[in-house]
Amino acid sequence: MSSILKRLAAGIRRAGKPARSRRPVIVCGLNYHAYRLLAELAGSREYRVLALVDDEPWNHATDMQGVRVYYPSEVVSLVKRHGVVAVVHGDARDIACFDAATRAELAERGVPFVAIDAAEEAEQRLASALSR
Repeated sequence: MSSILKRLAAGIRRAGKPARSRRPVIVCGLNYHAYRLLAELAGSREYRVLALVDDEPWNHATDMQGVRVYYPSEVVSLVKRHGVVAVVHGDARDIACFDAATRAELAERGVPFVAIDAAEEAEQRLASALSR
């Protein structure tokens, strides 16, 4: 049996079972660190990158690896619509674009800013930060 047919058969067997959806996160910035986080989380079974955030107007509404770039002012709306569990960043400068009202709204909704160092594994760091 070909690998395509095997995957199709496995999909049909799982069809009756509820799919476990990955928890949405937002990644701040469009620098190398953000790209690395995006690539690492693409392989995660637990988390998926819903959006990227950048305040430069020429980046707005573009895509990086199939993920759309939004303005910081759109983050609260994304959290409300999609149940975002965290805003991930690699550097404090990446979250400087959020105003006090947005930070307060995210805190009120229980959505943390999670700093992930370049040496850390993103999925483990997110699990650790969200389990508190």
